[in-house]
Amino acid sequence: MSNQSQRKVLATGMSLITPIGRTVQQNWESVLLGKSAIRYLPDMYGKCKIGGRLPEYDLPETSFKSKIHSLAAALAVDCIEDSGIKFD
Repeated sequence: MSNQSQRKVLATGMSLITPIGRTVQQNWESVLLGKSAIRYLPDMYGKCKIGGRLPEYDLPETSFKSKIHSLAAALAVDCIEDSGIKFD
Protein backbone atom coordinates (compact mmCIF):
# COMPACT_ATOMS: atom_id res chain seq x y z
CA MET A 1 0.00 0.00 0.00
CA SER A 2 1.15 3.48 -0.72
CA ASN A 3 1.27 6.21 1.91
CA GLN A 4 -1.53 7.96 0.01
CA SER A 5 -4.03 5.15 0.70
CA GLN A 6 -3.13 5.06 4.41
CA ARG A 7 -3.90 8.71 5.13
CA LYS A 8 -6.33 9.41 7.93
CA VAL A 9 -8.83 12.24 8.30
CA LEU A 10 -9.71 13.95 11.54
CA ALA A 11 -12.79 16.13 11.86
CA THR A 12 -11.88 19.07 14.04
CA GLY A 13 -15.06 21.12 13.74
CA MET A 14 -18.67 20.59 14.76
CA SER A 15 -21.93 21.22 12.96
CA LEU A 16 -25.58 20.33 13.50
CA ILE A 17 -28.75 20.79 11.55
CA THR A 18 -31.70 19.40 13.50
CA PRO A 19 -35.36 20.18 14.01
CA ILE A 20 -34.46 22.30 17.08
CA GLY A 21 -31.62 24.33 15.59
CA ARG A 22 -29.48 25.19 12.57
CA THR A 23 -26.21 25.51 14.51
CA VAL A 24 -24.47 23.80 17.41
CA GLN A 25 -25.21 26.85 19.57
CA GLN A 26 -28.91 26.93 18.65
CA ASN A 27 -29.22 23.22 19.39
CA TRP A 28 -27.50 23.56 22.76
CA GLU A 29 -29.73 26.48 23.74
CA SER A 30 -32.83 24.51 22.71
CA VAL A 31 -31.72 21.52 24.78
CA LEU A 32 -31.11 23.73 27.82
CA LEU A 33 -34.61 25.19 27.39
CA GLY A 34 -36.11 21.70 27.18
CA LYS A 35 -37.36 22.15 23.62
CA SER A 36 -38.43 19.11 21.66
CA ALA A 37 -39.18 18.82 17.97
CA ILE A 38 -40.91 15.45 18.25
CA ARG A 39 -44.43 15.81 16.90
CA TYR A 40 -47.33 13.84 15.53
CA LEU A 41 -46.71 13.58 11.77
CA PRO A 42 -49.77 12.03 10.14
CA ASP A 43 -48.21 12.08 6.65
CA MET A 44 -45.22 9.89 7.62
CA TYR A 45 -44.85 6.57 5.80
CA GLY A 46 -45.43 3.32 7.63
CA LYS A 47 -46.95 2.75 11.03
CA CYS A 48 -44.87 5.23 13.01
CA LYS A 49 -46.47 8.66 12.98
CA ILE A 50 -44.18 10.56 15.35
CA GLY A 51 -40.84 12.18 14.62
CA GLY A 52 -38.96 15.39 14.04
CA ARG A 53 -39.04 17.30 10.77
CA LEU A 54 -36.43 19.81 9.67
CA PRO A 55 -37.81 23.29 9.07
CA GLU A 56 -36.87 25.11 5.87
CA TYR A 57 -33.51 26.55 6.93
CA ASP A 58 -31.69 29.08 4.80
CA LEU A 59 -28.87 27.08 3.26
CA PRO A 60 -25.99 28.29 1.08
CA GLU A 61 -26.60 28.08 -2.66
CA THR A 62 -25.32 24.82 -4.16
CA SER A 63 -25.60 23.06 -7.48
CA PHE A 64 -27.16 20.05 -5.76
CA LYS A 65 -30.73 19.26 -6.70
CA SER A 66 -31.54 17.12 -3.66
CA LYS A 67 -32.13 18.55 -0.21
CA ILE A 68 -30.02 15.86 1.50
CA HIS A 69 -26.96 16.82 -0.57
CA SER A 70 -27.51 20.52 0.16
CA LEU A 71 -27.76 19.73 3.88
CA ALA A 72 -24.56 17.66 3.73
CA ALA A 73 -22.73 20.51 1.97
CA ALA A 74 -23.98 23.05 4.54
CA LEU A 75 -22.84 20.77 7.38
CA ALA A 76 -19.40 20.36 5.80
CA VAL A 77 -18.98 24.13 5.35
CA ASP A 78 -20.07 24.79 8.95
CA CYS A 79 -17.73 22.09 10.25
CA ILE A 80 -14.76 23.52 8.37
CA GLU A 81 -15.57 27.05 9.59
CA ASP A 82 -15.88 25.79 13.17
CA SER A 83 -12.51 24.04 12.90
CA GLY A 84 -10.72 27.30 12.06
CA ILE A 85 -9.01 25.73 9.06
CA LYS A 86 -7.94 28.37 6.54
CA PHE A 87 -7.62 27.50 2.88
CA ASP A 88 -5.43 29.54 0.57
